[in-house]
Amino acid sequence: FKDLAERKVPYTIAVLDIDHFKSINDTYGHQKGDEVIKGFAGFLRSNLRGSDVIIRYGGDEFIVVLPELSREDATLIWERLLKRIKSTPIAGLNISMSVGLSSFPEDGIDFKDLFAIADAALYDAKRRGRGRIGGLSRKSLLVPVSAFVDREKEADVIEKIIYKNVARPRIINVLGPVGVGKTRLVKEVLSRIREREIVWSDCIPFMENIPYYAIREMIKYRLKRIGKTLLDGIDPPFLLEISKLVPEIGTPQGYNIGATVDKYRLYESIRVFFEKGDKNKIIVIDNIQWIDKGALEILKYLVVSLKIANTVYIFIQREDEQNEDIQDFIRDISRIAEVVDLNLEPFDREKSKTFISMALGDERVSRDLLEYVYTETGGNPFYMEELLRELYESEYLILKGDEWSFTLPDRGIIPKSIGDITERRYRELSDEAKKLLEFASVIGYFDINMLAEFTGFNEGHILGLLDELIAHGFVKEGTERIEFKEGISREMIYEKHVGKIKGRVYHRKVADYLLSHYADRIDNIVMEVANHLFLAKDVERAPSYLFKAAQKARSQYSYDVAISYLKKALSLNEIRGFDQDLLLDIYEEFIDILHFKGNNPEAFDIVEKGIKIAQDNEIKRLAAFYQRKAILLYSVSRYEESVKYAEMAKKLYEEHGNIGGVAHSLNVMGIARLFEGEYEEAERLLKNAKDLFVKIGNKESIASVLNNLGAVYDRLGKLEDALQAYTESLKIAEEFRDLKGKTLLLHNIG
Repeated sequence: FKDLAERKVPYTIAVLDIDHFKSINDTYGHQKGDEVIKGFAGFLRSNLRGSDVIIRYGGDEFIVVLPELSREDATLIWERLLKRIKSTPIAGLNISMSVGLSSFPEDGIDFKDLFAIADAALYDAKRRGRGRIGGLSRKSLLVPVSAFVDREKEADVIEKIIYKNVARPRIINVLGPVGVGKTRLVKEVLSRIREREIVWSDCIPFMENIPYYAIREMIKYRLKRIGKTLLDGIDPPFLLEISKLVPEIGTPQGYNIGATVDKYRLYESIRVFFEKGDKNKIIVIDNIQWIDKGALEILKYLVVSLKIANTVYIFIQREDEQNEDIQDFIRDISRIAEVVDLNLEPFDREKSKTFISMALGDERVSRDLLEYVYTETGGNPFYMEELLRELYESEYLILKGDEWSFTLPDRGIIPKSIGDITERRYRELSDEAKKLLEFASVIGYFDINMLAEFTGFNEGHILGLLDELIAHGFVKEGTERIEFKEGISREMIYEKHVGKIKGRVYHRKVADYLLSHYADRIDNIVMEVANHLFLAKDVERAPSYLFKAAQKARSQYSYDVAISYLKKALSLNEIRGFDQDLLLDIYEEFIDILHFKGNNPEAFDIVEKGIKIAQDNEIKRLAAFYQRKAILLYSVSRYEESVKYAEMAKKLYEEHGNIGGVAHSLNVMGIARLFEGEYEEAERLLKNAKDLFVKIGNKESIASVLNNLGAVYDRLGKLEDALQAYTESLKIAEEFRDLKGKTLLLHNIG
């Protein structure tokens, strides 16, 4: 060093270490840690010049001297190496490093001083989130703060639970107010985790009408990262159920996407899918407060039945938006899983000072600035970022040379709520960015092609406007698309700047775009189209798409969502009556779902409406309503009336040559006679029904009739015949992975 200085040769010192090296030692042992250090040293040797001097300073810390390099040139080299090491396994592990730099002569002349500066810069890199170069000169405010600030205690709790070696599932419930840093904490911890598969899903408020949205996103997340090999070896009936949530994978040959068996076949399909893969899993659901009921049911099924040891679930939720469904879910699973609540509080005054110093790039934070920001925000990181941004843009916080100057503003000037902040940021946007933002608030996300068609802007211009929106804190880049940074911002923009009248026009545009660009994949987007057409109050098209959306929801066993679509369709019928055939289709679907859910009184009301319309206008549809009424009647033990209506349906089906309808009517009559105790008559009717179902090849209905026949033979004392009927039915249930039917049949056989 003395020689370089005497010859006035510039040089740069890099002080660096391996991020989270202690975690590697704790997880894999010190022998593995030694292998990582040796591999890391080899990485440095193979990527630096022969003239560069590499010194192991202690533990996992190294010093590198780079002769004839200014700090600017050295920075370029280390930025390249920071990227390269993340894609280069070291001793079989993915690692990162942090670096601090100082240079002779601009940072000092004496080596001790240069080392102290570089070491402090390394600390700065660690403090700002690791995997970076610290101590760089920054001439502007940096928000949002990318650094990980003083959550090490909470991070250690999460890390210990993840690595805890127990056979039961573990659930970490990360709670806190909006903006407190819940997601940032979880992502920071997961960046340290080795040898685990991470599955991430983010719930979105405006997707509540898309059944199983969180589960669908988890499946897509795995398929994107691991590939479709995850589907290899999964039985076709299970693939069929998965394809209902993710149509992109395709429907197995010979199977009907609309076919329903029982929701537990869907649940079991998802369990089988998540058991694929070699690594233990960490399943993260962000913003779980917005999860739909169907997804919550599947999640419970996974926690209870997933046969992979050491599965960890991390649920991130806003404490002020907890709902009863999630609380009940947590209570239920706490009986079989270890549940840990981790409550994140806003920063105290000292941590707030650290946070502000990182935003400023300066450890010197004036007492006035700290007091003002802390008092106004309560130490909430998100509010601190927004307030600092406001102060900077309003020139109350100014960078003069290398020092920050703060002037105490009029307290009424600075917004204090997210709504105020959002509105203030919105007003600062260009008119074109506002237009883009308004359309996106209707779409729900930022689809560049769709936005280009609506606005007339070209792609390059839109990307520039997105940069403007990112700079103002409206937008973030999600795993698959560009999204709103905060759902509350989208809601505010929609309510205040779009409104109902403009919203109807925009929703119609979105629906038209989806229909024209996804004509060959309509099943993928039918629910989105239905929602947009309904909000557009498009009484011509919305009813049919709401009906299709209800059918899809029913095929996914999401009955409450299906009912919501059907009710929306009927509400439009009240505005202006629509096609009688479609209305009867909606009634049939509604009756079947209500009956399945046990809401027979409401189902009776609708079946009477259907019978009246069919008698007056659509006589060919009457049989279907007679048959549904027969089913409702035997469900409430009115057996004679049930037989009467089933017989009426049967005659109409025979007139129209509908063999399947005749068979179903015979099955209903047979069940009614079974409950009345007329076993011989029930046997005759059910045998006829079975023969007809065999004729048309309806296997699932054959299984149902065989189960009913088994019950008849059991009552008649024909136990061998009963056993044969149940066994044949069981084979079909196993073929179709009908878990509920299989359970019932095994019970009957037993």
